[in-house]
Amino acid sequence: MDRLGSGWILDGLLTRFNRCIRNKEKKQVAFQLTIPKKRFSGSLLGGFQILDQNAHTSGGLQQELAYVIGAILQEDKALPAPQLNVKSVTSVKEHLAVKLVNTSGRLISHYQLAGDLRSITGSKKHLIDQVISIAPHDSFTLQLPTKKKPTSGLYALKLTIKGDKDFSVDRWVYLNQQNDQLKIYELARWPFILISALTLGLLILFIGKKKEKRHV
Repeated sequence: MDRLGSGWILDGLLTRFNRCIRNKEKKQVAFQLTIPKKRFSGSLLGGFQILDQNAHTSGGLQQELAYVIGAILQEDKALPAPQLNVKSVTSVKEHLAVKLVNTSGRLISHYQLAGDLRSITGSKKHLIDQVISIAPHDSFTLQLPTKKKPTSGLYALKLTIKGDKDFSVDRWVYLNQQNDQLKIYELARWPFILISALTLGLLILFIGKKKEKRHV
């Protein structure tokens, strides 16, 4: 885990040492845990790694077999409310992507993500539904493939993420397709809200003037 929120990582609170366990052997292994001086909210995730020291070597290539036993450390039974943010909208090769950040000390596990891209003409391109999990105080970039490849243009990106708590995301993006490479330009929302309001106002004014001419 990183130090984004709590200031601690589980690896730094445990003593590091190696123990050898032979085939079919059972052994109790103890680790010394240093209790943090300052309280922290949420949980710290980590794990104990088990490596096979007799991994097979063939043709100059050595196999590395490993197994991780997950561990979790928390001070309070009650966990903080989940907090999920979209830091930025970007692209990974030909796919749209978002950088998701879990700013809370709570594990976000098996949340359902759905969404679509809506062009200014009203057409929709649905994103492929996904299940996401993010460790406490962690972030990662998630690709958002569409069922049909979008063309270059201006779109409203709408995401809904549902789990213990629901989140929604609305962003304006400009997509530029170039030789199977997608470039994303994220745009501020307020100019489009202003333009939409002005367009609607002009449309109402135009319809009102037309009605006045008919009555004359």
